[in-house]
Amino acid sequence: MTAPPPGDGRDDDEREALSTAQALEDSLDKLTAAMTSIIKWKQRVFQAAVATVVIAALAIGLSWWSNHAAAQRIHAAQLNSCETIGNTFRVSSDQVWHKFVAIATAGKPQTAGQQEIIRKLFAYVDGVFRPVDCRKLYP
Repeated sequence: MTAPPPGDGRDDDEREALSTAQALEDSLDKLTAAMTSIIKWKQRVFQAAVATVVIAALAIGLSWWSNHAAAQRIHAAQLNSCETIGNTFRVSSDQVWHKFVAIATAGKPQTAGQQEIIRKLFAYVDGVFRPVDCRKLYP
């Protein structure tokens, strides 16, 4: 191969081509660096989104479990109060009425009509102050 004769412009064309190739290579390097940065940013955003979803799911699960446990404690307290306080009060009230009538009628002769009224009163009092099934009342 022979060198081109001087002054035909090929030397300048080669320098310009090399310069353009170098500029393109630099641009590609910058573009590659920018794309790598974008990919890393995208991965961080995705990881943050996954972490947010996991934290939200854990918060929802913990909240549900906490509320469920509280609801069970409230239900147990309702049953306990109903059985110990409510039914005890009802039985006591029923006994008070029976004693009151026994004291009021002690030693006095009663007619059949009075005995019927007392029987109806006891039936009413026994119905009003009967113990309740707390498990049905608070299912």
